[in-house]
Amino acid sequence: MIFAIILLAACAVYILSADYNYIGIYNDDAWYITLARYAAGVQEIQRPAMERPAGFILFLVPVAWLFPEGISVYRIVPFFFTLCILTAAFIYFRKYLDVPRLLVLTALIGFNRYFVIYSSSVMAETAYIFFVLLAFIISRNRADPDKPDIRRMLLLALVCSCTFYMKYLGILVFFSFFIDFCIRKRYKDALYLLFFFLVFSFPFMYHSATVTTGSLNKYLAEVKETYSRSAAGVLLLKNAVYYFLWAAGTCMMNYEPQAGGLFIRKAESVLIFAFFCVFIIRGILMKNGRESFRPAVIYTVLHLALYMLWVNVAVRYMLPIMPLLLFFFIRGTKGIKKGFFYAVSAVLLLCYISSDAKIVAASLSHERRRSSPLAPFDTYEWVKENTSKDDIFFGQITSRFFLYTGRVMNYSIDFTLRDEFYLMLLLGNYDYVALFSIEDVQPGLEYSLTHGQYALMLGYLADETRFRRVFSDPDEETSIWEVRKNPDFVKAWQRYHEGLTAYYTGRKEEAARVLEDALRISADFPSVAADLAKIYMDYGEHTKALDIIARALDLYPESLLLHMVRGELYMQEGKTEKAREDIGKALAIAGTIGARKYYGRLRKDMAALEPQEGASKEVQ
Repeated sequence: MIFAIILLAACAVYILSADYNYIGIYNDDAWYITLARYAAGVQEIQRPAMERPAGFILFLVPVAWLFPEGISVYRIVPFFFTLCILTAAFIYFRKYLDVPRLLVLTALIGFNRYFVIYSSSVMAETAYIFFVLLAFIISRNRADPDKPDIRRMLLLALVCSCTFYMKYLGILVFFSFFIDFCIRKRYKDALYLLFFFLVFSFPFMYHSATVTTGSLNKYLAEVKETYSRSAAGVLLLKNAVYYFLWAAGTCMMNYEPQAGGLFIRKAESVLIFAFFCVFIIRGILMKNGRESFRPAVIYTVLHLALYMLWVNVAVRYMLPIMPLLLFFFIRGTKGIKKGFFYAVSAVLLLCYISSDAKIVAASLSHERRRSSPLAPFDTYEWVKENTSKDDIFFGQITSRFFLYTGRVMNYSIDFTLRDEFYLMLLLGNYDYVALFSIEDVQPGLEYSLTHGQYALMLGYLADETRFRRVFSDPDEETSIWEVRKNPDFVKAWQRYHEGLTAYYTGRKEEAARVLEDALRISADFPSVAADLAKIYMDYGEHTKALDIIARALDLYPESLLLHMVRGELYMQEGKTEKAREDIGKALAIAGTIGARKYYGRLRKDMAALEPQEGASKEVQ
């Protein structure tokens, strides 16, 4: 009866908070909806299907078929799975907890602010968590613990495969059971599970091999990048401390450490973390029934280790283990005085309800939703009214943009230099560039996908010979530029490529003629000017090289390549001060735009220009 009341109360909170985030704010949910529409046959244009595991799409296809024009209606699916999570948690954990603790745990899961938020976000998280709990329920009871259970392994492998189809992270669920069976020396069960899992998962693994490999490579590259900058052990310790403080905050107080509110000082964070961990560890180490939920412990440890290394701290990465962390915490309070337990439960529920009340209030405030720069609906309307359905946009919110405008948008970071960016747009047949939330971008920020690349593009888009700003909304922090298409630039690029081929095959005279031809076709090409100047430097014709660079710098004074080449030319002539000025300028530009492939060369040149003891005066 009390569980039914908790379920109904949670249901009411989920319904009232449904409008807290508009669909598309995470970009993933927009991708899921557009792919579901495509699969249902109600939409023709669609970006590549295998960007993420597509198992969640199957639950959205019926909605797309019944409501082809709807968007908010897709929230029915995560809402349903969130209620299923509460039911599955109640069923799974009731074996290990007495009734009061079970009800408190169910309430903590149901009213956790992140489950409230994700209950209306059309993403795979809620479905994934439900199947994870279902796998633990299936593995809990065995008909005969002493004999291999083929049927149960078949069913368990099927559910593990479902988690993998929802998120690549689901592979950890399989490994949790496989490791547990090996620990128990149930090798036949482990082999049966492995065989059935491969059978069920192989089609998806084969079909999405490129994406799976790409995701793994991205993870490994980001981990390597993180730990290559400083002592790995010290950094890992710092990351671990922050990660677990963050986990304690999100689970216990319903606040992120950086979000303010009740969780604002480091002393409070450490205190809450210590309190939380003591009971979690106690809950795990208590012997009664521990073997039956050991896969859950293994899964939690694997999950924490994966993201602690990656240091990708975000709610969606914590959500899959949040019910388990809360379970270990509540279980750890066994044997504690009832008064203490009820007092702690009351404080936690008060924090949860307070946070949920704020979410509901914000959800009911439509002005907040409309005024948010993350909800640029006026910009979407302008795009629909002023552009063609066949136009292609370049920007970063690809799926969200397509969902609300019906226009294809793509994004790439495969450019560093001005010419590379413009050429990419021309070869991709892009008509517009659209940037969102650009007010926060400042020049000189450290290179990153969201800031450095935006700052880089903003500088390039200021070139009025190549781009024309056609729309701007300061309130929504959006701007759209039309690409001025110059077919001569593509021709010049083709000649430039031919010239480079001639140069690297030893035909330098022919290369110089071809590059001069490329500049005649389009003077708007600093990369050609830089390489042509280098050829004349090889011939010792420094005056001609300087003249080419000077004319190009008149058009593009912030060109990294032109400053770098002129600096090296001055180095050859022994003009140290002028060389240092150009190399320093090139280094500053490289730092602004994140041109890391030039850092080593530029720093080596700058080091060579540093005054040496007993060195002769500069040749002027």
